Amino acid sequence: MKTVKLLLAAFLLLQTINLSGQKYMVDIPVSQQDPRVHVTLMYQEKNSAFGAMTQDYRILVKNNTADKLKVYIEYGAQLVCGSEKTHQLGPLGDGITIEPSQTVGKPYATDGIGSAVRLTESSCPKDTWRSMGKDASGSLLYSMISSVSYRIVNIENISEKDRAAAVSKRQKQEDELKRKKQDDELKQKKASEEKAKQEADKNSRFSQSANDKRQNSPAATGSPSAKSSSHELSEKVKVNGEYVQVFRQNGIPYIKRPDGSIHQTTETAYTQISHSARNNAAPSDQQENRQAAAEQLKRKETENVLAKLERERMQQEAANKQVEAAVSGVTDLFTQAIMQDAQEKERRYEREQLRRQQNDSEAYKIVNQYEKRAERGDEQAIEQMIKAQYLMSSGNPVEYMKSKRQTFGSQTATDGLINHYQRIITATDNERSGNFLSSVLYLAGGAGAYFLLNSLSADEKESEGTEIGMKEVYQAGAYGFGGTLGLVGVVSLVRGLSARGSSYRAAVKELNSIRNNTDVAFDFTPTMFKHDNRNTFGLALKLKF
Repeated sequence: MKTVKLLLAAFLLLQTINLSGQKYMVDIPVSQQDPRVHVTLMYQEKNSAFGAMTQDYRILVKNNTADKLKVYIEYGAQLVCGSEKTHQLGPLGDGITIEPSQTVGKPYATDGIGSAVRLTESSCPKDTWRSMGKDASGSLLYSMISSVSYRIVNIENISEKDRAAAVSKRQKQEDELKRKKQDDELKQKKASEEKAKQEADKNSRFSQSANDKRQNSPAATGSPSAKSSSHELSEKVKVNGEYVQVFRQNGIPYIKRPDGSIHQTTETAYTQISHSARNNAAPSDQQENRQAAAEQLKRKETENVLAKLERERMQQEAANKQVEAAVSGVTDLFTQAIMQDAQEKERRYEREQLRRQQNDSEAYKIVNQYEKRAERGDEQAIEQMIKAQYLMSSGNPVEYMKSKRQTFGSQTATDGLINHYQRIITATDNERSGNFLSSVLYLAGGAGAYFLLNSLSADEKESEGTEIGMKEVYQAGAYGFGGTLGLVGVVSLVRGLSARGSSYRAAVKELNSIRNNTDVAFDFTPTMFKHDNRNTFGLALKLKF
């Protein structure tokens, strides 16, 4: 357990030192390859050993359109040793989806989409690293990166594809509805034709029955007529293997056989055959109406079931849209906050660039006006030229003041150097004091958290088995939270102790040199003196400080 705690403490210490040693990222102006997106490349121009011998570069991509885009970008760094490191944007290097007006990537930390790359010391041999001087603490600065670049591989307009898919889906739905309508019309047509055919068959049967009656009438057969004022032939009924019909004439029952012959029958036979004929008769119009009503009721029930399923589907879809809207609302808040932060950083960068351009323009005007006079030792011109050196982004005011002090003994340059070194000393002392104060606060907070959580842990009971109880939670918090605050306090203390590095010592040395370097020159000059109205010849001693 102690070994794990020591390893955890060492890891946290190294991570804290690494983060504290990381230098700021700078933006690199790049040409925009596609108007639909705006690409920003950033990298650490230099880093120190406290940065764990690493150097970072990263990419930010903004969607300039009102559509959702899938962007495929390859970006990389050209190293001072001649090799090149490339990387593809995306969680798996497979592109990134960007919402309208959204910016992906962060100017700091990581975001899980492959927008940042860290070069380790193994990326280039150490003897090829480019020296970048020293920082305020005296740490050596270096750079493994020569330049950075990017290439847009492809951009897919997802919104446009979705719109095309929606149009295609709507067209398919319209085609399906049209086809279904045609099928329904065809079914209705077939049903009408079938019904008409049945009506025709029914009428044909009635016509055939009438013909049979006429053929079997007494005038045609010499038998009793099958037609009466109130009775007609019944439907055919199978009796003893043959189909017969019955009827009455003048109240007397008759039977008609398949060969057309007619014979008188009994009341009992007439009644049985008539009853069978009524039961086996073709469906009447009323029966057909009942069947049609049953079919219509069945269709209505089917339509009701389908309508209910459609309502449930629409309700579920509405509920899903509400959930999506809620999630989208929360996502939009975070996206808007990220976009506002990125836009603010972009505005600051643009303001900084504008300020540099304005300062360079003003500096060049001063140089054109005062440079020649300053080269002759004019103090006013030297003062203006020092101001121009401070304004120019490529200026070096300290070297300029040193050269003018050495060449002309300029008091303006001397005062400027004194003020410059004094500012370095004051800023370093303030930083040192701030680090000491932060160290005290962090160490006190870490100790307080450690003892507080340990005291809470002492009041809790040991957990049974493999379960983790509050006692273990308090103990872990005591080591984790208290230890982290303590480590940050130690780092602040180390930074405070190392604040007076080589730059500070160099500033103190230069300042003392200026203050103590009083050059004295003297010479003897033959001079005529006037004393008591008489001229006297002598030597005059002249001192020059």
